[in-house]
Amino acid sequence: MKARAFSPLPAAPLLPWPAILLGGSALTLLAAAALAGAMTGRPAMLDEDLARLLRAMTLLKGVLQLLGLGALAWRFRRPVAPAFAAGYLACAWGASAALGLMWRQAAPATSAVLLHGAAVVLLVLASRDPDFFPRPAGGRP
Repeated sequence: MKARAFSPLPAAPLLPWPAILLGGSALTLLAAAALAGAMTGRPAMLDEDLARLLRAMTLLKGVLQLLGLGALAWRFRRPVAPAFAAGYLACAWGASAALGLMWRQAAPATSAVLLHGAAVVLLVLASRDPDFFPRPAGGRP
């Protein structure tokens, strides 16, 4: 009996994976911020300087998230095994939800664990994905 290998997902022309990645990330960020706002009513009462520092750190993490989303959008332009695609999307969307919670300053411990956990899992997935970096045309496999 022949073992089945992962069948790659269709390339970008058949399914717009980069659009699914970026659109889903934007929706989860907005949904998490809206839910945090609905649950708390307003941001936690913090010292004004501490609140500004936390917002600045959230903006910096948002820039890093954009860089990660760019790398994943680049990866989704080639065929991806379903297990890796699901992991990439879950990590990106989880990190985006964490940023929404951080911006509203709701559940800081939960959002920090979610954001950094998603980053670690994403790095592990990328290191295990044999096709994350394209192979050279004339080089070794």
